[in-house]
Amino acid sequence: MHLVKTVRGRLLLAALLVEAVMLALLIGNSVRLLYDSLSDQAKRHAEQMSPILNAALMAPLAQRDYATVRAILDESRGKNGILYLAVSDSRGVTVARSGWPAGQPLPEPDASFTLDDKDEGGSRYDVDTPITLYGQKLGSLRFGLDLSHIVAARESLISQGVLIALGEIMLSAGLLTFLGLYLTRQLSELTRASEAVARGQLASRLVAEGDDEIGRLGRAFNAMSRAIRDRLDALHASEQRLNLALDGGELGLWDTDFRTGKITINPRCAAMLGETHGQFHPDVKDWEARVHPEDRHHMRYAAVEHLKGHTAMFESEFRIRHHDGHWVWLLSRGKVVERNSQSRAVRLIGTLLDINERKSTEARLRLLASVFRYAQEGIMITDADGRILEVNRAYHDITGYSRAAVVGQPSDLLHEEGGADEAIRQTMRHALHSHGHWSGEIVNRRANGELFHEHLSLTSVHDAGGQIVNYIGIFTDISQIKAQQEKLERLARYDMLTGLPNRTLLADRLSTAIALTRRTGERTGVALIDLDGFKTINDTYGHETGDLVLKEVAQRLTRHIRDTDTAARLGGDEFVLVLTGLRPGDEAQVLDKILAVLAEPYPLEAFGSVAHLSASIGLTLYPDDTADADALLRHADQAMYSAKQQGRNRWHAFDPDIDRHVRARFESRDRVSEALQNRELVLYYQPKVDLALGKVTGMEALLRWQHPERGLVTPGEFLPLIEGSEFEVELSRWVIRNVVEQLHCWNQQGLTFHISANVPGQHLQSPDFVQQLENLFKLYPDVPRERLELEILETVALGDMEGVSRQMDDCRTLGVRFALDDFGTGYASLEYLRRLPVDVIKIDQTFVRDMLDDVNDLAIVEGIIALSRAFRRQVVAEGVESQAHYLRLQELGCAVGQGYTIARPMPAAQVPTWLANWQPQTLNTQPAPSGVAELNT
Repeated sequence: MHLVKTVRGRLLLAALLVEAVMLALLIGNSVRLLYDSLSDQAKRHAEQMSPILNAALMAPLAQRDYATVRAILDESRGKNGILYLAVSDSRGVTVARSGWPAGQPLPEPDASFTLDDKDEGGSRYDVDTPITLYGQKLGSLRFGLDLSHIVAARESLISQGVLIALGEIMLSAGLLTFLGLYLTRQLSELTRASEAVARGQLASRLVAEGDDEIGRLGRAFNAMSRAIRDRLDALHASEQRLNLALDGGELGLWDTDFRTGKITINPRCAAMLGETHGQFHPDVKDWEARVHPEDRHHMRYAAVEHLKGHTAMFESEFRIRHHDGHWVWLLSRGKVVERNSQSRAVRLIGTLLDINERKSTEARLRLLASVFRYAQEGIMITDADGRILEVNRAYHDITGYSRAAVVGQPSDLLHEEGGADEAIRQTMRHALHSHGHWSGEIVNRRANGELFHEHLSLTSVHDAGGQIVNYIGIFTDISQIKAQQEKLERLARYDMLTGLPNRTLLADRLSTAIALTRRTGERTGVALIDLDGFKTINDTYGHETGDLVLKEVAQRLTRHIRDTDTAARLGGDEFVLVLTGLRPGDEAQVLDKILAVLAEPYPLEAFGSVAHLSASIGLTLYPDDTADADALLRHADQAMYSAKQQGRNRWHAFDPDIDRHVRARFESRDRVSEALQNRELVLYYQPKVDLALGKVTGMEALLRWQHPERGLVTPGEFLPLIEGSEFEVELSRWVIRNVVEQLHCWNQQGLTFHISANVPGQHLQSPDFVQQLENLFKLYPDVPRERLELEILETVALGDMEGVSRQMDDCRTLGVRFALDDFGTGYASLEYLRRLPVDVIKIDQTFVRDMLDDVNDLAIVEGIIALSRAFRRQVVAEGVESQAHYLRLQELGCAVGQGYTIARPMPAAQVPTWLANWQPQTLNTQPAPSGVAELNT
């Protein structure tokens, strides 16, 4: 092995190898010539044997004389070097063979002549030839020729050639050894000098003698040593400049050696990964494992493509795990600087750049771009001169203009010139100049010329110097909203049936008329009209006919007032006239004419008849009545009721002096609210008695105001003040809560009857009503829920029968009972009894009080009692004010009664004492005091 490491040894070995190759070529060529000659002989022999055997076999094969075929084969085997023979018929079935075992498959024929055949070391040539007769194939013949004599001749020639070559090589080795010792003496000195340079001794020099190749090599070696020293100095200076450049560019440097798998990094690169330089020595596998799994494949692919030479440079962006555990975005660029003799990369050097901030910026830009593209609002960006730079897809969807059509165009492309819109645009420009922002509604034009409403927000964008560089406009098509608003305004301000102004528009018109009156000094009249007998038309002919009559009334009113006046419908059969510019006495002429017009017959063509109506009108005049618009309507309503009480088909004027005297009796709504906070409101309880047994079945909770100055005030004086307000609901909650608390207290005392309480429709229909009840019962779990009975008026269900029914059903699911209060005074109908899930019907005291003297009231009471039986409802009579009432109701079959003759409403503390003393024979036989109806409210 030492000989091979020296130059003389390699020269000797090379010379011997060259000589050996030449001898091998010479021997090989001789063997090939002999092989070719013998092969030609064997092939000719096979070609000669084929027709001979074919001629001998075709006759017996055609006659299917297989015994003769077999005999010919046996006779031919062993002659002329034939080792075996086999004959198959036209179907390929072997019919005879000789020299080959019967159970073993025949060898495949050789496609060409070769001594490298797999059978018997290449000593047989397998031939397959067809057997034909007059051009028709009868079968095929397969036989094998013995080539062992050719193989033996080849091996003999090779052996002789090898012996000759070995002798010649040994002779040449001696001569070459002597020559090598002479030629390589000076090379040893060059080797020693080179080893010194390799150890860093760049000052080492070689004494070069002569002008031959060795001398020139020595001088070249000395020059190379000096060049290496100069290059190393330059490399050191270049490395310093590189480090300065890397530091300036905030770049990390890495160097990968694929021979060792190690990666060398500089301090900045280590810092990017949170590692300590000098203690962190990654290899290729560690580095790849540290890369984010989603980025690993891309980085590996980019590296492999560059290592294969498919790309000029390796470049990849990827996330890598920081020492603290979070991910860091890096940009890596590198290039192969060294490849081996097989062109495989062995060294790759590159840089790392921290791109976390750039990636965050790109993510924000992508987000902004997606918002810009997919926003449902149209977005337009212009330059400082208002020329469009970019628009989004919604801009095209809303305006019909494509991006190509508007980019570069002035931003007022859509503007609708002139009119109020131009003034808005002036305001817009001023706001942008002063505040940098404007938003509002404007009218613009689509590409097809159609005008549309849009809500636009404009913002100016400034550069670092404060100069405007862009404007951003964001707009929404609000055309449908505008159309809907107009429709809603129409619905909100006009009555759908008659087309007259409704209560909302009436309030505006009335406020305007009041303001005009203050300026002109003239008078304005407010007339409230209620149709007399209209309910009869509805009940007789149906609501559709009633609606036609209301439309006719509206048309008559409109035809007989001035253009400056207003006719409005409040609802039902109530109408209002606002009469402006009245002189003294004008109101009488106008209202007399209205009464006459409304009293004219109403043709009912569908029934072939006519209907007759009259009207009751209440009038108040401003400024004689100095009230506000709402109060004027209330005063006109009061005057209308006075007209009805005076006999109907007439008008009555409101007297402000009388009204001021009445209003002095009432407290304001705020005062009522204060009364609740000051605990001035209390509950009184009036017993309900089974009229047949005399047993107390329950109590009704009645609200009273213990006024510090006026004493006990009945609800009729203060409840109208809070009707329809939020406080009405708050007060109702207070009442129900106190009733349940009282049930709890009486339950503790062994008193087991129910308490009923009135609940206004606004409270009943509130979404959280049922939940409030349930929460209240949870506070008092000992209270049987069926002992709470809620009383409602018929009018509660006027607006939403189904909704009220559902709410009542939910309450009944909790166990709460319902009573229909004041039945017969409002809109009583069988529909209410059928659809409202009430348990009790209460007969209003106005019918009970006069039933002993008025046969009509008696008939109503009897009818209600009969209805309660038919609908299986309990019936309670209010206003039992005498023993005669008590006994008469017993006769009529009324189950329960309450009233002054049984007991006055009393505080809760007095109830146990009254119960202890109660006996049916202790009925109060004194006549009820004036106003008892109000006290029983």
